[in-house]
Amino acid sequence: MQRRLACILLLLTLTCVWADSVLTGVIREVQIGDYYHVVVRDKQGKDHSFFVGKDKSFDILVKKPDQCRGKKVRIHWHTITRHIPEAGGKMEIDEATSLEFVK
Repeated sequence: MQRRLACILLLLTLTCVWADSVLTGVIREVQIGDYYHVVVRDKQGKDHSFFVGKDKSFDILVKKPDQCRGKKVRIHWHTITRHIPEAGGKMEIDEATSLEFVK
């Protein structure tokens, strides 16, 4: 019984660590530099900036950023530690893992 409970707690912990957060908002800006960033404004008017991940759902954002501005989207994202050479090493970033356009 204790072993089963320990396994369940471990699974719940791992799920919480790797679970993506979700934000629905409007794309304000697509920034192109060393990395792609997308800035999304939530319904409270707060802007959130995300590094753009490698998921194929970002293809249109990368290929036609001007067509994406002003569109309502749902962004799945997580905070992760990445090695960013331009920033001098490891840093914690908010990375968008997928994108979907919503009405």
